[in-house]
Amino acid sequence: ELHRCDVFHMKFVLHDWHDEQCIAILKNIREVAAPGSKVVLTEMVRGVNGAVMEEVTSLLDLAMLAATGTPERTLDEYKSLFHSAGYHKAIRHLPLRDVLSVIEVDV
Repeated sequence: ELHRCDVFHMKFVLHDWHDEQCIAILKNIREVAAPGSKVVLTEMVRGVNGAVMEEVTSLLDLAMLAATGTPERTLDEYKSLFHSAGYHKAIRHLPLRDVLSVIEVDV
């Protein structure tokens, strides 16, 4: 049952969807999540890596635009999605060693 989850982890989920659908997904999680649980994303985040990785991210951004019509997002864009979905606690960002980042927020 979802209300018993401590962590809601999504990898490469939100980057497939337009903002409205992302906000709906995040709201649905917030509605069933127990206090103290977390939402953790593993996604590409534009603008946080070195120049070589940003080139890779830009190419993947173009591929996403062509395939789904949605671009890869910046950290500020992810923060905006969480805020629009009713999450008001601090968002923690952990850039990994490649084009991926982990974004974590308490429910």
